Parts: sequence; structure tokens; C-alpha cells
Amino acid sequence: MVQFSPWTQKNSSSAREFLARIICQQSTNPDCKIERKILLKGDPKVEIEYDNKEVTKLETSDMTVDDIVNIVKNRADEMEMSAQLKAAGLSGYTFTSTWKRDTKGKDFVGSAHKIPRQ
Repeated sequence: MVQFSPWTQKNSSSAREFLARIICQQSTNPDCKIERKILLKGDPKVEIEYDNKEVTKLETSDMTVDDIVNIVKNRADEMEMSAQLKAAGLSGYTFTSTWKRDTKGKDFVGSAHKIPRQ
């Protein structure tokens, strides 16, 4: 579900762009159902329900469309990895990521340094 107010151009642009992107991709996944809510007022939101009924809710007013896409893709990748681990008989294991988060909740690795070969 994607909801936004077309009269609040500044903070609804990422939700509108995300909607445009998923509509373009819908032909690759015919099971994908897209619900749109156009509001007179209110903050833009994106809500994704996956096949396993898990729901990701995002308040998108301070996000870029790439932020939204990355969150959705990362969650889908995590669920796919969990399914693969379960199929391999490793469903009780927990894997901890070495990725860090900055103050805005975005993932980052750290800094990159060029080390000359000897």
C-alpha cells in the first residue's frame, strides 16, 4: 500500500516515485497487488506485506525513493536467506551482521582505504 497527498509535493515525492517504480515492475510479478491511497492531508507511507504475511511499514516523508527500495530489497533478501537456511537445516541459527548503522538508520561499512600491494 502506498499513500500520499498529491498536494504536498515536497515530502510525498519519494512515495509517488516508489509507486511509479513498482507499477512498472508489476508485470514481472503478477501476484503483486498494489493498493493506492490518495489523501487530502497526511504524511506519505509505504506498507509492504510479504508472502509470509510479515509487514514492513515506512514513514517516507524524510526518505528518498532509493532508501525505500533498499529497505524493501534488504528485507526480502533477509527472508530469502532465512528460507534457504531453514531448507539447509539451519533454522535455529542466528547470524549477526557486521554492518553498522548511522544516526539516520542507514547501513554503512565504514571508510575505505587504499593499501598499496608489496
